[in-house]
Amino acid sequence: MLSVKRGHNPTSTLKTANVLNKVPKSMQPKIKNSLQDIWMAESREEAYSAYYFFIKNYEVKYAKATRCLTKDMKGILSMIFQQDIVRTLERVTK
Repeated sequence: MLSVKRGHNPTSTLKTANVLNKVPKSMQPKIKNSLQDIWMAESREEAYSAYYFFIKNYEVKYAKATRCLTKDMKGILSMIFQQDIVRTLERVTK
């Protein structure tokens, strides 16, 4: 099976690019770090915590970016954690 590293899948990369396009260039590094905290979280709880942190801190000033992130967020996080299950099962069977 194909193993994909967390945070380096096409969906999170595309979502990051779409969100970054909605904020000023000066804020993009900070926003990107916050997004990486979501994609690279070690657990589902950490991912949701980082997600809610993002919403809390950027929703008012960068509403378009926040709306872009929240669109289908539940599905994206589910996909990321399903990939983790596959990787875990691969390690167990080896």
